[in-house]
Amino acid sequence: MLFETQAKADNFIKYNSAEMLETVKKAPVRSYYCQFCMGWHVTSNPNLEVGAELDQREQAAIDFIRKYSESEKMVRKQKKAEKPAMKSEREEKKERICWLVKMEICLLKYDYCTLENLFKEYEELYGEAKGIDGVKERYEEVCHAYSELQKVNEDSEYEPTLPPKYMVLAERIKLKKWLNLKLLDLMQFAESGDEQYEEQLRVFKKDVEQSELIHTKARKAINKEISKYNAAYKQKHPEYVEQMILTKKRGKGIKRKETYKKNLLEVIYTIESMEVNFNEGNVQKCKDDIKLCLGKLDELRLENSSTVLLRRHLSQWTEKIGETMA
Repeated sequence: MLFETQAKADNFIKYNSAEMLETVKKAPVRSYYCQFCMGWHVTSNPNLEVGAELDQREQAAIDFIRKYSESEKMVRKQKKAEKPAMKSEREEKKERICWLVKMEICLLKYDYCTLENLFKEYEELYGEAKGIDGVKERYEEVCHAYSELQKVNEDSEYEPTLPPKYMVLAERIKLKKWLNLKLLDLMQFAESGDEQYEEQLRVFKKDVEQSELIHTKARKAINKEISKYNAAYKQKHPEYVEQMILTKKRGKGIKRKETYKKNLLEVIYTIESMEVNFNEGNVQKCKDDIKLCLGKLDELRLENSSTVLLRRHLSQWTEKIGETMA
């Protein structure tokens, strides 16, 4: 048996020795600390000299284990120090492969401005790592993809033969060329003050929103360009500014109207359902519904005959529930 403290071990002897003597004719007479268990045991041997000998034997075993453990650590460190060259060579190969993979990822992200320099670096790394299994096949695939993507960049009508992961890239190249042409058209319409600018801008924004290939960062850049064109167009057409303000106001008014209608309908339906909940004895649900309805009405920030009538209904329900609970 193991005890956390000497007091607990001594208490065990105090309260259990008599009963143990009666049942097994043997009982513990003293407690001692065990270094292996890092706790206290009890023993029926009263001889302290025998206990001291046993403690010395345990200490010798502990010392041996500690020395063995330390020597093992030294051996491991020595073996590790003897193999730096092998590990270094292995790490260098691993690093070259990692860089090749990084280059492929950069190709997949596709930034045509830096692609040519990137590919030169890729070729250099291939020269160092071409002896490694599987690298040659990957290199040939990337070379073919690079060649096909160059053709797409020169002629957006060209249909490349590429694995699916690179086809997305080809579509992005075509999209980038289309974006550049569209933005150029918009700029010309805006700077000339042509009235077609508004329609062209509306169609362009719709196409951009529906495209899954345009990332958030690209969208921000496009919007930044459009804001410049809008500024140029406003100078040519001052009435455009007034029209935009009226459109925004109209949009806000429609939104408020929709919110008003939605909230009123929700309150009406909730009040109608209170009768059922009340008859079924679900009073707490009725109280929660009243709070919800009042919140919906407060959200409108408007007082008219409809909201006043609904507040009156809610007040009556509050009184009715109060009388029931009283």
